[in-house]
Amino acid sequence: MSTPTNPQTPSPKKHMPAVGIIGLVLIAAALGSVYYTQFVVSHSTACLVVPEHRLYIMQAIIHERGGFQVQAVYKLNSTAAPLPPFSNVTGPKITSRNATQLAPLPDPSLVFGSVGDTITLYIHPVSTNESTVQLPGLQGHGYDIDSKSFISITNSTIPKSNLINFGNWYTVSFQIVGQGTTKYRCTQTCSNEHPQMNGDLRAGCGG
Repeated sequence: MSTPTNPQTPSPKKHMPAVGIIGLVLIAAALGSVYYTQFVVSHSTACLVVPEHRLYIMQAIIHERGGFQVQAVYKLNSTAAPLPPFSNVTGPKITSRNATQLAPLPDPSLVFGSVGDTITLYIHPVSTNESTVQLPGLQGHGYDIDSKSFISITNSTIPKSNLINFGNWYTVSFQIVGQGTTKYRCTQTCSNEHPQMNGDLRAGCGG
């Protein structure tokens, strides 16, 4: 007579702990976010910084005496705040109600903004009255930007004939629509070091 055998008890199924499932979901979401940010969303729109309106007060003098010099940087206190009153004779009248002064940049000729920012430049050309250094008969300094591919001018234009007469102020506003670096420069031959009279315009993310 054969002895009956007991059927083997099936081993219990192993289930992934809930914590493990949640962890995998979070990892997948993070990887998806990285992929979306890096490959689907362009770098120019992934800065994740609140846009500002920055004001740059600049002096333009021959390169031998300093070239383009940013003398002060401000940001408007509200995106809806109007620009300070401006006169091409006296320049901008900036008060604490309009804007808050920012720390100066290490390079006095640098203009910087983040993608989405609006930049307003106030430029004041100054004569040295030195006929031995400044070319005689010079009427003022010029201003132009080499590449406008990542900016969109919103107020005013580059001056006609690129000349800003001594004693006058010039203003231009533009929005930064992408990341990039270019040069702005004087377009009036003003001294022996005229080719070096330029500065950097940089657009990045934050800073």
